[in-house]
Amino acid sequence: MFFKSGFGCHLARLGISSVIRKLCPVVLVLIAGSGGAHSLTDELILSGTKATESNPRTGSLADRLTLEVSPSDAWTTHTVVGFTRNAPSQPAPGAAFATSAENVLFLALGADWLPNDRLDVGIEVSGSPRSQSVTNTVVEYAGKNGTTTHADAPLKLVNSTWGSSLSGSYSTPRDSASETLLEGSVAYTNYATTQGIAGVKSSEGADISSATLLDYCASHPGTRYCTKALPGILRPHSAQLGQIRLELGLTETILGDTDVGLSGAYYAYSQDPTQVGYFSVLGTGRTRTTVGNGLSIAPLLYSIHPSGVHRWGKFSLSAYYEYGQYVSGQGYSNGLGAKCQYRFSKRVKLYLALDGALNVDASRNLVPSESATFGGKISF
Repeated sequence: MFFKSGFGCHLARLGISSVIRKLCPVVLVLIAGSGGAHSLTDELILSGTKATESNPRTGSLADRLTLEVSPSDAWTTHTVVGFTRNAPSQPAPGAAFATSAENVLFLALGADWLPNDRLDVGIEVSGSPRSQSVTNTVVEYAGKNGTTTHADAPLKLVNSTWGSSLSGSYSTPRDSASETLLEGSVAYTNYATTQGIAGVKSSEGADISSATLLDYCASHPGTRYCTKALPGILRPHSAQLGQIRLELGLTETILGDTDVGLSGAYYAYSQDPTQVGYFSVLGTGRTRTTVGNGLSIAPLLYSIHPSGVHRWGKFSLSAYYEYGQYVSGQGYSNGLGAKCQYRFSKRVKLYLALDGALNVDASRNLVPSESATFGGKISF
């Protein structure tokens, strides 16, 4: 599916060696200053999706490092450094402008308090500094003789985020082969974005005013290129979007080596997220859940996530299904994923996770997306 979505064509231009060179010094500094480092996790994540009117991106490469330090039995701190390279893409057939590459840095600091064996309370702050890119967008207007005419325009995007989260979990005392784990979290993310079209020209080179484009879309609502984000990008301006994410999950351990779980998340926004521009490029790689994750193509309203895992000695295999409902009128998604893990010792484990989703966007187009994660964890 990676190659069907066009992702394989971009891997050579993602700059894998550049990512490694940038992150290795960060790792050395973190380890040198941690003293009591507990563990170090590194994840390499490849993501791909099909470009559409609402999602101009086709793929990304991300590397995410997590350093955990346990100064005592009751406290654990963590530092997360993520780097995402959004792939450049050539102009689509008939389009005038390509989508440029984009480098996204993500940082997070957090701590967990474990007052006893059953309770865990965590807090985290995170952020992603400004980065910019340029992509192609298509607009519609009434041309000669009133016929519908298309024009391409360069869309400039400048995005950044900051956020915080509070989480907690409680597990029942282990009774032979059974245990119950209840988890919950609340997270806030602030998205800052500037998205705008510098100007639109017809195929003859004549300027097309914003009023002309808006008048056409007002009289032709719901057409392919008259999206809800159009008024905002025709009048370039900065916007702030706040997002609150509430999540609750329940996991039951049965027969000692099998876990079954069900979790759900609900999202609330400070304003209509479809009005601030392209949300898919606004969030990619800028939060803990989207570093390298290319599965969501629109802002979510809620998601439901059943899962299961079974352990055979040092080897474990997990699988999940997820249904995601995007905000009103933006479609939905159905996703599947699997993860296999092998623990070589108490200190070293490696894992591979594969995820895929079939999205239905606002125009009822089927949009496949997928990701692959290869990770390893070393404990000290």
